[in-house]
Amino acid sequence: MPIKGVPSHLGVWVKGASDWGRVIYVLRDAAGERWTSIGHPDQWNCDDVHSWSSFNFDGWRYVRFELPGHVGYDNFRKHGTTWWRADDGDTIVDLPLALEQIIIEQRSHVIYVNDVQPAASDTVRLGRVYAEYETPDDKTDEAVRINRLRMKLPEGMPDLPNPIAELAESGLGEPTRIIKLVPPNNHADGTRAHVHFEPVEGAAKYFIWCSAYPNGTGAVNLTPAGATNGALLHGMRPEVKLFYFVIWEDANGQKSLPSTAHEQVLIDQFKEK
Repeated sequence: MPIKGVPSHLGVWVKGASDWGRVIYVLRDAAGERWTSIGHPDQWNCDDVHSWSSFNFDGWRYVRFELPGHVGYDNFRKHGTTWWRADDGDTIVDLPLALEQIIIEQRSHVIYVNDVQPAASDTVRLGRVYAEYETPDDKTDEAVRINRLRMKLPEGMPDLPNPIAELAESGLGEPTRIIKLVPPNNHADGTRAHVHFEPVEGAAKYFIWCSAYPNGTGAVNLTPAGATNGALLHGMRPEVKLFYFVIWEDANGQKSLPSTAHEQVLIDQFKEK
């Protein structure tokens, strides 16, 4: 079922019985990407934490749910996108949308105070489904055209400083190397890791640098106050290939040559979300 324009919400009339079931929508955008209103897997607080789609009431009620979307030009993500899982695409909503499925999820039992009891009913009655718009103009094809406008991507490499290349010219001490990055025992969400490197005799401090490029372009010093071997460092990004460098400094403040790049992709393994 096509949904014209730039909709903000879907709504449906539901006759519930406080069984804490819910309505789930499956959408398909113009690029063929599927969007499901169950939140992205293994992410924090994104599976309708407000229970907007839940049947936590008796009798008829209008149940509305915010739709995913992105603003034109820079693809700024609209807030409602948080509640949607994206599959088979680039996680950017390409308008127009189409409603592909409506799924009713129900529970056989509910918690009543501190007791588990059978749900009062396994029957849910649905009324009409509505698409809502923030303004009348959002229903038009012109709104879709404006939403599809995209910022032109920059050409070539960004003009970023390369502190690793500078240290390769000015450093005097022999380089050491990063041995491995190990995820922590808890909260291993890919944004932090223990960094192990080979110690150097005479080193007073160590610094860990991180870059999105193997040659060190745009590298950031993760430890401006210094790092210890095996220390837990923060500020990484999961599922992205990054390159890590270690540099040591002697008691006189003279820095060494940078290590070779240690390439690693950290994985979000924190499933207790």
